[in-house]
Amino acid sequence: MRAVFDAPIQVGAADLERILVAGPPALIVFETPDCEPCVALRPTLEKLARDFRDRVRVIRVSESAEGWLAARYNLTCVPTLLFWRAGSERARVRGNPGAAAIRGYL
Repeated sequence: MRAVFDAPIQVGAADLERILVAGPPALIVFETPDCEPCVALRPTLEKLARDFRDRVRVIRVSESAEGWLAARYNLTCVPTLLFWRAGSERARVRGNPGAAAIRGYL
């Protein structure tokens, strides 16, 4: 039986790679705890996780200020949203584009 995720999964940097290798398509949101646009994005992520629960995992990475993580994913600001499928990045959005724009990518 496949697990159903109807809420964003919050992971640390160390767990991110493991999840991406084994998982279905994902919306990965890189954030930091003190980022106001990141906090404002959370209700949208909650709703999208419910709406796309059978098709896309919504993953929040809260340790995005770590140097190696920023370098590995070429992060220049937070929030940064990566749309991930079949082991690679398919699209990238910087900032909080709003629910309609994110939904369009998904």
